[in-house]
Amino acid sequence: DIDRIVIMDGGGGDGNWNTGANWDGDTAPLGGEILDFAGTTNLTTNNDFAVNTTFGGINFAPAAGSFTLGGNGFILAGDINNNSGIAQAINSLVGDDGFARRKRAKPGDRVLG
Repeated sequence: DIDRIVIMDGGGGDGNWNTGANWDGDTAPLGGEILDFAGTTNLTTNNDFAVNTTFGGINFAPAAGSFTLGGNGFILAGDINNNSGIAQAINSLVGDDGFARRKRAKPGDRVLG
């Protein structure tokens, strides 16, 4: 469901996106869903989904620690929103679905590596 937001709470003991326990409800996200990174546990994450899996967007919650998103490249069908007020790093290759996207962050709050 492309409108569904899933929240990474980091409870899984590793930073892998496919580890269900890392997500609220202990269920890993599905392609097309919006990923919301929250909390301060497992801040270095690994996208272990197949290369070019599409997600609905990336959000960093207001109370999020400084995340580093790594691993396989992915496609975004939505926005990147940094609501945390602190720096976030996305080191994976990020493509888009061909539509213009808004990247909402204060200058210096997001780094694409």
